[in-house]
Amino acid sequence: MNIKISVKYQFQDITRALIIFCGILLILILTLFIPGLQGTTNGLEISAFIFLFVIGLNTFKENFGMFLQNGVSRKTIFAGKLLSTCVVSAIMAVLSCVAKLGGGYRDIQLGTLYEMLYTERMASISPVLVVVENLLMLFCCCLAFMMVGYFITIAYYRMEKHWKLLISVGLPVLCFVLLPIVDTVLGGVIFLSIFRVLMFATGLQFDSPYICMLSALTVTAVFSGLSWLLMRRAVVKN
Repeated sequence: MNIKISVKYQFQDITRALIIFCGILLILILTLFIPGLQGTTNGLEISAFIFLFVIGLNTFKENFGMFLQNGVSRKTIFAGKLLSTCVVSAIMAVLSCVAKLGGGYRDIQLGTLYEMLYTERMASISPVLVVVENLLMLFCCCLAFMMVGYFITIAYYRMEKHWKLLISVGLPVLCFVLLPIVDTVLGGVIFLSIFRVLMFATGLQFDSPYICMLSALTVTAVFSGLSWLLMRRAVVKN
């Protein structure tokens, strides 16, 4: 099986979920044409990010077992996954921009993540560049969210049961209980540092979406590499 077939199969594997999501998005767009409906909604892309993260969490075990049993190499599986992720991310980025355009015909405004983060920059560049940067930023972020989800599912696939339990229970306790307590004792240093890192990584510190794109691509590259390291020695499990 070559890479082309691997990409096609892995893309078709999530087609049903993608159609359902697109259907929900279409219904949302159609509601914008209801007479008298007014309002503002922001961050529509967040739902796309969550959707792709969940898709990443659920697209490894069955595909991996089926491919290996049919003699497909791990490199072909992984390359097909990366390319199919690029295709899905591009579709989601375009759909989000189309939804934004749909909101321009009524009194309901669909604010994008780009508009929320880079308001000042939008006022100083052309509308065409705004659309291009918005598309590129969404594409990069979609890649990152899906590959993080993919890494997590491979990591859990490789773990023993006790490690899965330890991480599933311990990580939320660490993040939502212990970390806030320690941060309070230290006078808020930890969360302030996290905030500064996020300001830099998203480009807000410099009002630049390109830094956000670079950060997202870096996350994609790191988690893709980690996913490959885990996959290369993974075996089929019942």
